[in-house]
Amino acid sequence: MRDELLEDNMFEDLNHARALIGAWSQRYNEEHPHSALGWLSPNQYARQWAQHHQ
Repeated sequence: MRDELLEDNMFEDLNHARALIGAWSQRYNEEHPHSALGWLSPNQYARQWAQHHQ
């Protein structure tokens, strides 16, 4: 997170930092590929799982 967010942004205040960190966290948790999911994002994995388990 430090390389992707903290070193690239100057936060105006604590609320600004919270907003950017929250957005980054949501994007990471939903869209970022994860090795444990076969390098799929959680959203991709969930869609793939749903298609195979209908």
